Amino acid sequence: MMEYKKRKETKFLSEGWKRPAKILALSVLLTLYLFFFIWALVSPFLSSDTKISPDTLRFSVAIFFSFALIFVTLIYSGYRVGPCPYCDKKLFFAKGREGIRCFRCGRYIKIDWQNKLLVDEEIEKKIE
Repeated sequence: MMEYKKRKETKFLSEGWKRPAKILALSVLLTLYLFFFIWALVSPFLSSDTKISPDTLRFSVAIFFSFALIFVTLIYSGYRVGPCPYCDKKLFFAKGREGIRCFRCGRYIKIDWQNKLLVDEEIEKKIE
């Protein structure tokens, strides 16, 4: 059986260099997906003797990467990370939420956005 640390609250985690690395990796994956998806849609309409210039391919990859980078950055910036105060499981949660349930221990964790804290309400109620 797992041993849990019982704390009232924990601070949000700072992802540091991992955040831009994750955004970049997800952007590259989305770029590859978009490139091959569009190619699969367009290729049946091209004749076999049609030549596509390498400049066109490079430009399309650059456009797809810029769209992917903007899209992933907008989506990823809406999330934060923090450890569960009870079991230290890393929780990812969206901005604007009031609370989240931990998938490991099952507790409902309140999110204090003003102080950047995750608060275990069950322990807080026992203390009062």
